[in-house]
Amino acid sequence: MKEATKHVLGVELGFDVNRQSVPKTLASNSYRDIDFTSRPVDYAREHEAYLSTAYHKQQWDRFQKLRLRKEG
Repeated sequence: MKEATKHVLGVELGFDVNRQSVPKTLASNSYRDIDFTSRPVDYAREHEAYLSTAYHKQQWDRFQKLRLRKEG
């Protein structure tokens, strides 16, 4: 497989000789994003955002002007 890949792609890829990566990859399909993101999202919803910086306000105003120009 390594030789065929090198012949076709011109580069040798690192295959897992212990065949551990395939089962791990297949098992990862059972993970749901919500399992990893629900706590940070809930925390963000429960707390107020930090005050905006001057740079953030400047960029937000610039974005709004560009958006209005595209819509109008």
